[in-house]
Amino acid sequence: MIREIILVGAGGAVGSILRYLVALAVNGNGNRARPVATLIVNVAGCFVIGCVAGLAQRFEWIPEYRLLLAAGFCGGFTTFSAFALENLRFLEQKDYVSVMTYVFLSVTLSIGAAFAGLVISRG
Repeated sequence: MIREIILVGAGGAVGSILRYLVALAVNGNGNRARPVATLIVNVAGCFVIGCVAGLAQRFEWIPEYRLLLAAGFCGGFTTFSAFALENLRFLEQKDYVSVMTYVFLSVTLSIGAAFAGLVISRG
């Protein structure tokens, strides 16, 4: 059990750091008016988790690899809480078009990316 916890924690640490670096690269000027960084990491993370699922099936990965990459890395890299907070900010500003656009893009692109990753990784 300790080994699995360490694997999830290590993957999560790497994913969280990478998410922070993406946010710095995208929002380097400090402008958080549009949640582009969150959209990027969530869609990219969904692609990665699709790849992990496909590769795990294709090569019969041991459960520890899935823990490290799916629960750990993808769990640390993607962020539903930031997505929710950014939508709340749009709602406070009564910017309903941005809420609908952001939710639609996030859901469709993320599911599409997970599907693409799964298909590509299955070979």
